[in-house]
Amino acid sequence: MEIDVKSPDLIINTIRGNEKIYFDKSIFEESLDNKFEIIQYLMKILERFLKIYDNHIKEIKLLIDSENHPEPHLIVVIKFKNKENIFKISEQIENKIYENPKSKNVLVYPITGGTDV
Repeated sequence: MEIDVKSPDLIINTIRGNEKIYFDKSIFEESLDNKFEIIQYLMKILERFLKIYDNHIKEIKLLIDSENHPEPHLIVVIKFKNKENIFKISEQIENKIYENPKSKNVLVYPITGGTDV
């Protein structure tokens, strides 16, 4: 498999072996306290929920937003295939993520179908 070195998303997903979780280039460019610890924590949760709800979740994108908040936030955008169970599933994911104080600067956004991530 040829890897496009200009695409951090492809590199990370090829290494991790998960085609549904993408990393925006902001993950590599923006700073955030304990960024890699938080990402590692999130990946464990997200991969577990993907196994459970694979037929509902289309993709997940992680990015860092440092422009719209007083301090940078790691954003988890969960794109669902349809509206069925979107709130129930996203609430379960959010509750699990927010159990840990490391996630104080994490925001979760569920979206559906035709919306671009």
